[in-house]
Amino acid sequence: MKISVVGLGYVGLPLAIALAKYYSVVGFDKSTKRIAELKKGQDANGEIDRKSFKGKKILFSSRKKCSLSIRHTFASFPDVSEHDI
Repeated sequence: MKISVVGLGYVGLPLAIALAKYYSVVGFDKSTKRIAELKKGQDANGEIDRKSFKGKKILFSSRKKCSLSIRHTFASFPDVSEHDI
């Protein structure tokens, strides 16, 4: 079974890493810079250490075409603050 996680911030990335222990995961984020760092095993947010990336069945992408054959999707988006309204 393939699962996707959309939004790889402080909630989505730990979720994607945890799911990747058991399932094939595609992690999506709109930021190509974020995807590039995650592919190197780096998390600028400091939520996940480098060794947590190793041995996981996870693909990081900002391309929508990677969504073929995905059965379940989790979405993680930033909170809206009063300043955003």
